[in-house]
Amino acid sequence: MVAHLDKSHICVHTYPESHPEGGLCTFRADIEVSTCGVISPLKALNYLIHQLESDIVTIDYRVRGFTRDINGMKHFIDHEINSIQNFMSDDMKSLYDMVDVNVYQEKYLPYQNVAQGVRP
Repeated sequence: MVAHLDKSHICVHTYPESHPEGGLCTFRADIEVSTCGVISPLKALNYLIHQLESDIVTIDYRVRGFTRDINGMKHFIDHEINSIQNFMSDDMKSLYDMVDVNVYQEKYLPYQNVAQGVRP
């Protein structure tokens, strides 16, 4: 499924798996939220995680491309970020055990939420 928004897009890849011999059924959804301009996909995190009610959430936040200021200087990131946890609500933080695994030089901030009481 792909939804194209003005200067943005949302793409969902689904991976359902069934293991009837073990009585287990899992469903994985990879959701890609990409934006251009001043709207950050980080603003949608709490809403998406809350709506999906996931036991395990892995977030890859990547900064791609650049923008220019009025003097023509390139800026590869236009906001401060050192942890995706800074964008999570207190309610969300109370539901998950959170781990940052950041690669700052690559502008790549992978992150994992695991619902409390769930073994990944």
